[in-house]
Amino acid sequence: MDLSYESISQEVGTVLKYQFRGIINKVAEIMGLSPNTVYDYADGRIKPSTAYLHAAVIATDGHPDVKKFLEPEGWTLVKKASVSPDKKTLAEECLDDLPCLADYHRILSDPTARRSDVVLAKEKVMREINENFAFWLLKRGER
Repeated sequence: MDLSYESISQEVGTVLKYQFRGIINKVAEIMGLSPNTVYDYADGRIKPSTAYLHAAVIATDGHPDVKKFLEPEGWTLVKKASVSPDKKTLAEECLDDLPCLADYHRILSDPTARRSDVVLAKEKVMREINENFAFWLLKRGER
């Protein structure tokens, strides 16, 4: 992975400018800057700072093409969040996994799939599995 500031600016800028509607304003709000300044970061006129990358990760909800610049080799940046089951029974909670899992398998088998799409689909499946576990813990009185 190229860690030059030009490469980081280009990759993060592409995500911010073309994959999310209105995300530049959200990054600007998080950083307390004007949207024009965030465009300067995204276009490479300002070297990307850690604060900019943190704001971009938060604004994109951890998009893989953004957060990878904050992840040392062999590590994965994971959002700290409490997982709560969203169904009334464990059976419903487990059944709720199937659409995400099918989508993940579809994307995984697509030879043209982008890495970021596979990672996002995998993270959705993991979130569903974590909800199952949270439900199980609740029923045992351990949460």
